[in-house]
Amino acid sequence: MMKQFALAATLCASVAGFAQTPAATPTVPAAAAAPAAATIPPPIVPILATYRFWPEQFVQWIGPELPYSMIELDVDQLQSKTTYDVVLTDRASQKRIHYSNMPLVVAAVKALDGEGYLANDIAFERPDAATTGATYTLKLTLHDGKPLEWRFIQGSDVMEQGGGLSAFPDSPMPVFAYREQAAVAGEGTAIQIGDAASSAEMWKEISRPPYFMAWHGAYSINATTLVLGGGDEKWTIASAPSSLSADATWRLTSSNGRTMNIQTAKLDGKHVTLSVEVAPGAGRRAIEADWDGTAWHYDQLKFIPHTGEKAALTLEFAPALSSDGRSTMEMTVGKKKIVSGVFSTDEAKQLTLSFKSPDWVKSKTVTASLTATGNDVELKSTTH
Repeated sequence: MMKQFALAATLCASVAGFAQTPAATPTVPAAAAAPAAATIPPPIVPILATYRFWPEQFVQWIGPELPYSMIELDVDQLQSKTTYDVVLTDRASQKRIHYSNMPLVVAAVKALDGEGYLANDIAFERPDAATTGATYTLKLTLHDGKPLEWRFIQGSDVMEQGGGLSAFPDSPMPVFAYREQAAVAGEGTAIQIGDAASSAEMWKEISRPPYFMAWHGAYSINATTLVLGGGDEKWTIASAPSSLSADATWRLTSSNGRTMNIQTAKLDGKHVTLSVEVAPGAGRRAIEADWDGTAWHYDQLKFIPHTGEKAALTLEFAPALSSDGRSTMEMTVGKKKIVSGVFSTDEAKQLTLSFKSPDWVKSKTVTASLTATGNDVELKSTTH
């Protein structure tokens, strides 16, 4: 049901291991002393990925009356405060414009070169129960001073049959959006910005009149999104351990001032569970890998939202993913397998991910390369 993806917390992965790019408030750290020559390289795997989880998500696709093609409202309880992220998709450029009452969300958007605004006047009224016919109302003022009012009518009960993985065959990059449960929008769902208004159109593809009628919108519970994108990430190793120990820590800084800390959480011989520091309240990342003395081999990467591991998104690799050979990849949300693929490596140690399922993503590939010069690491990723 989702037709656009959302961006917030960023993970950056590369060949020496998994590295994470947290969506924290950009802070340029003081220059750090260069690490000793004999150090273990940071666990960075060559995948550029963006992960996002929202306990609640509302969307409506907008008609030609407005310069936006979609509105999205994401709702979360973050840092003892209800967090809202309102996203308008520009019809002409497809640029996503964020409005949030949480500075952390705005900072995350801007760190990714996106457009975001702090909106302290966001007001969201909701019914006592999420049932068919329930009405939700959102109000805020946009950065140009225009008032926005959105009325979302729930068109069905929330159920597992409405959940699942959305298909994005036309996206220029692999976008995996999974909803645990969902309901469609109902008649009367509409948005008004300034003097112009647009009502949701009937969703003919899934409606079965007169028994079931749906309008172009959705209300989702536990909305998980992973985007495997293209781009260029540059990191400088500020510090790294000389041996693998129970307190081994890697500290890296990005070219735009973000920091990434990777720390050993559990060590069993050569097998290690790593914890990657992300923005406060944005969830946790856990990596399982082996260090053979010269290279990292990755068994698993897990994205864990603050609501707990039940809704975690996991990438599992078999055999372990490294800069050599071939490895299968299984993506799961909770216990539900949603995507499978294969990693292959060429002579230049460049990794290519191709997909086996679902069918709509089989035509897409992700290719990544990692280069290291002194203490600098650069990851380049392209999507096809």
